[in-house]
Amino acid sequence: MRLLSWNCQGAGKALTARALKALVRENSPDIVFLSETKSDVKKIEKIRLSLNFVDCLCVEAFGKAGGLALFWRKGVELEVVYSDNQIIAALIYSDPPDSTWLLLTIRGPHEQRFRKRFWAIMKDMILSFSGPWLLIGDLNSIYYSEDKQGGRVGGSSSSNWLKDFVTSTGAIDLGFNGPRFTWSNKRVGLANIKERLDRGFCDQEWQSMFPTAGVRHLGAVTSDHRPILLDSHLDNCKIIRPFRFEAMWTKEESSVQVVERAWETQVEGSHCFKLAGKLKRVKHELREWNKNFFGNVKARIKELESRIEEVRGLEPNKDNLELEAALCLELEEWLEKDELKWKQKSRELWLKEGDRNSKFFHLSTVIRRRSNRINEIKMEDGTWIYGREHIAISEEENESICRVPSGEEIRKIVFEMHPLKAPGPDGLSVSRLRPLLEKLIDPAQVAFVPNRLITENVVLAQEVVHSFKIMKRKRGFLGVKLDFNKAYDRMEWNFLETVLVAFGFNEKVVHLLMQCVTTVQFTLLLNGGIWASFHPTRGLRQGDPLSPYLFILGSEVLLRLINREIQEGNLSGIKIGNSAPPLAKLCYADDVILICKAKMDEVRSLLSCIDTYCTWSGQSINIDKSGAFYSNGVHTQFKNQVKNVWGLKSLPQNTKYLGVPLFLSQNRKRDFIYLKERLEDKTSSWKSKSLSWMGRATLIKSVALTIPIYTMAAIQLPKKLCEEMDSVIRRFWWAPRKESNHFYAPTAWNNLCTPMQEGGLGFRKFWNLNQAILAKLAWWVLSKRDSFCVKILHSKYKVRGNWLNKYSGSVSSWTWKSIEGVKHLISLGACLQVGNGNNILVWEDPWVPDCLNFIPKPKGGSPPNSSLAVSQLFNQDRLSWNEHKLRELFDPEDAQAISRIPLMSIDKPDKWIWTKANNGEFNLKSAYGLTRNVQDIRVCDPLWKNVWKSQLHERLKMLLWRIASNLLPTKNNLDRFINPVDQCCPLCEIEQESIVHIFVYCSVAKACWFGSRWSIKSEFLSINNGTQLVSFILNPPDNLFQSQDDRKEFSLFGTLLLDGIWRLRNSVVFYGNKAMPEDVLKILYKSFQEHWDVRKIKFSDDRTRRFSYWSKPACGHIKINCDAAIGPSYSVIAIVARDWRGSLLFALSKKVNTNIPVQAEAEALRWSVLIAVDRKLQKVMFESDSQICINAVTLASFKPPWRIHGLILDIEAATKHIPGSAFNWVYREANEAAHQLANWSLKNAFFGPFDLNHAPSSFISVISNEAVSSSIV
Repeated sequence: MRLLSWNCQGAGKALTARALKALVRENSPDIVFLSETKSDVKKIEKIRLSLNFVDCLCVEAFGKAGGLALFWRKGVELEVVYSDNQIIAALIYSDPPDSTWLLLTIRGPHEQRFRKRFWAIMKDMILSFSGPWLLIGDLNSIYYSEDKQGGRVGGSSSSNWLKDFVTSTGAIDLGFNGPRFTWSNKRVGLANIKERLDRGFCDQEWQSMFPTAGVRHLGAVTSDHRPILLDSHLDNCKIIRPFRFEAMWTKEESSVQVVERAWETQVEGSHCFKLAGKLKRVKHELREWNKNFFGNVKARIKELESRIEEVRGLEPNKDNLELEAALCLELEEWLEKDELKWKQKSRELWLKEGDRNSKFFHLSTVIRRRSNRINEIKMEDGTWIYGREHIAISEEENESICRVPSGEEIRKIVFEMHPLKAPGPDGLSVSRLRPLLEKLIDPAQVAFVPNRLITENVVLAQEVVHSFKIMKRKRGFLGVKLDFNKAYDRMEWNFLETVLVAFGFNEKVVHLLMQCVTTVQFTLLLNGGIWASFHPTRGLRQGDPLSPYLFILGSEVLLRLINREIQEGNLSGIKIGNSAPPLAKLCYADDVILICKAKMDEVRSLLSCIDTYCTWSGQSINIDKSGAFYSNGVHTQFKNQVKNVWGLKSLPQNTKYLGVPLFLSQNRKRDFIYLKERLEDKTSSWKSKSLSWMGRATLIKSVALTIPIYTMAAIQLPKKLCEEMDSVIRRFWWAPRKESNHFYAPTAWNNLCTPMQEGGLGFRKFWNLNQAILAKLAWWVLSKRDSFCVKILHSKYKVRGNWLNKYSGSVSSWTWKSIEGVKHLISLGACLQVGNGNNILVWEDPWVPDCLNFIPKPKGGSPPNSSLAVSQLFNQDRLSWNEHKLRELFDPEDAQAISRIPLMSIDKPDKWIWTKANNGEFNLKSAYGLTRNVQDIRVCDPLWKNVWKSQLHERLKMLLWRIASNLLPTKNNLDRFINPVDQCCPLCEIEQESIVHIFVYCSVAKACWFGSRWSIKSEFLSINNGTQLVSFILNPPDNLFQSQDDRKEFSLFGTLLLDGIWRLRNSVVFYGNKAMPEDVLKILYKSFQEHWDVRKIKFSDDRTRRFSYWSKPACGHIKINCDAAIGPSYSVIAIVARDWRGSLLFALSKKVNTNIPVQAEAEALRWSVLIAVDRKLQKVMFESDSQICINAVTLASFKPPWRIHGLILDIEAATKHIPGSAFNWVYREANEAAHQLANWSLKNAFFGPFDLNHAPSSFISVISNEAVSSSIV
């Protein structure tokens, strides 16, 4: 079906009539809707006859304004059900024949004062109709700010009522093909305004009915409005689709046999050729198997459903009932396959487990297909075609790139592939090339280079614009934002090969890399079907993980050309700070900003660099999308010269760089309103009606809350805007009811934004989130992150050691003000870690983690020496504190806190650590926690941890949370919001419905509990609220169950029972079904078995631990075990050394001044290593039962807790003096000797060396037993 909609602005005009005939002739619409006809019935009837339509409906114009007309062809079964001067509503019966849907053709009110009522009427009409619907016409409102060009932002055609309508009805924008704007005022220059006023919306049912439907914007003719054409089958051509592996095939056992049979096919040739041949054979066999055996999933499901209905109509004897059960089981299997298919096709993979073929999976795939569809191509002439620096690479680095990947490398890559995604390129070459980029690529290029972040360039761009704005000199600066035409596709291969050679890559590496680039064949897929194949002669493949790295190697040529001009004095970058290096370029891949002085000589030098680069590389500048911006004071004459020489126009105010507004106005909310619009668009497209509560929670956390994060990383958003975005999320979560626009919100949003361990859902507020993210930028400044961006900021704003307690002044950019605004957060967690102590002032700097504000208090009130450094508090060995000085200078508590700080034997500078994170590195989670109000922080209840850490399905966890939080809409809960409410239980129809009643004491619930295999009499349970009920389910009393497995089974069964009772209750309330406990139990036992079969039970490692034991080291080796025993104010560490025969060499223990377990364990490990070094031992195996300490020493990627960082550095340094040393983690049972000795020493306060003649009897017994048992083994 095709529908043409056009605001013709006068249907009686000859030109309009002629244009309308041409539109009908060229597009063959089945239905035509005209608005602003300005005609009466006679004129409209005349038009109908000329267009050869079978019937029409006319709403006459009021004088010379308004008027609507709806025409339809023969074969269209249409019934008009409502019409007025702005709406024609009709029911469509003929397409598809077996369904009825509502068509709403509209012309929205032009005046703002009428829009609220108009959209309220539209919403009521849609919500009162239970079927699919489509709305199309001239809305006279824009939905996004991008839908308007020119004029003032938020003009007369902007309306929030349209957004409210979309959110309330779950409307889906059908999008468009062709030019964006459908209306223009046809004025010249700056007075010209264009808007997208004409569009189509539908609901998810209509979208599912017509998955290929779309809207095309046609050519503007006589009216100010473009006609728009809705086509329910935008591309109906039969296409040959490429092979795609379907995850649902794995559910069919025969698929394994197909793969095995195909893989056993003999293929001659090299190993690579054999692999390729076998894969090709597997693809062929699976395609044939799918076509001949597996078949169409939908057809199978329909066939099974039909057969089940036939069997249910037969006599209910034993054979027929068994047949029905078998068919139902088969149907369940096919439904599971269908769900897996849509899950694989949906890009929303964050929903870990969907409900049975949920509408969300299906709808998201349908919408993605529409957005990916190519229906037309714009040609270069604007017409539309419809239808189908130095050589830096060493020889060792070259060899590392050429090295054949190891089996472990291959295994790691394969096992990291997503199970439902095509693997694509393996990325092995990328992992080897990437570490070399930092030494090759200019600091201005931050894309894809390790330890460089896109946020840095966003910040620097803001600082450049701010410096331009406050500049007072007459000769200022010029900034150029460049846009390259199809940068990846235009990269010349010969140029790239020359660049690689120039960088010092040897012939073998260059050959390997160029083979990856040049041996390419592209297969064009037009709307999913294979169209044609060709071999390119230039360009880099989009999506290839190697391409970005090769591209920035190529683009480095431009940066080096500019550097050469700077060195020769032909170009001058801007110096943002007195000690800062000149800034002449900012790059993120092909997003480039270049800066020079406002002199034509420098402009020509810059242009020469760009022209040279483009000539060599094949790149081309898109002048239309590029532009210039100038510092304050640059003369208009110079701007015109730049425009004449280069063709560059001045950048508009709404320009973005790397997705963030480049120029900020005084109205910050207007600058960033696009974030709210993007959030609204995303949440409305999800359609909360298709999602479970758990699905909504996952989408909010994984997607919605991440939308503004990128912008928040550099800029503080207005608080009002953040609150409005919170409102969007809140609205999506609670989902408005159809009959009104109000929310049933049984608990405050603050409660949901508390951490999950405190009883909330862990949602985050945007304002708090923004502050936490900006705190990371402030942390970079404080900790002096090694980056070009931080150096610039330090120079411009003169950041010194006391920056946290100093105000930088008012002349600063908004970005810097944003950073300054979160210093208070940083001060709550930032502390200096003592290294050599030379740069820490005792009384001014935060350096004692266990003191208030991290600064110790002086004894007596005032510090005796304000310039006292921490290093002056050390003993001469620098391994311990001068206890006498500590007692002399500090209060006892602070002196104790200082003495607990471990000192390093190696000379390391002091460094900043983030005490709120275990590893001392700043993280967002801990920073966000600091933004919360004290009154919002609650005590962590173990129940919440039990709920979310349980092995239940995510949807069932959400149900338990709602029950424990008393958030289910039972009648007594609804009574607080809706009055009056019949509070009678819908199941027993006797008592008041509450959570405890309906799940425990209702007669139906009693029957269900007693019908379980435990025969529980729920009336004898003492449960008074939802929290006690959930606690009973997850932590059942020991006297009811004999084994741990029995308790686990009950927890699963009890949760499923609650779910079944709630489903039964809803079926009674909403569908009028009967309350039958046997139905619940029948479904329950089946569901329980399914959940139990697929559930992954994590067995305890108790058995492994029970059989753990100490083992002798290898012949000629020594093993040293170490452990710590923790006391209330100090700890004791012990080490036990034995040789390869199991004989005791020495045993020691001593007191350490800490009561922190991990620090004591690290002290024990360090002591054991230092003793080994002191005794000149070799071939030593060090064992500890502290996995954290062993991982910190053995794993390079492991980040140890900040409290033991210095101790680990000492261990690593000392280990270099022990040939043949190794570290091993063991269970406590295999570390019993050291454990016993440490505990005995702590209990008896006896420290020192031990031997077999002078040692505790328990220790001697362990040594003897382990020597014997290890010999037997």
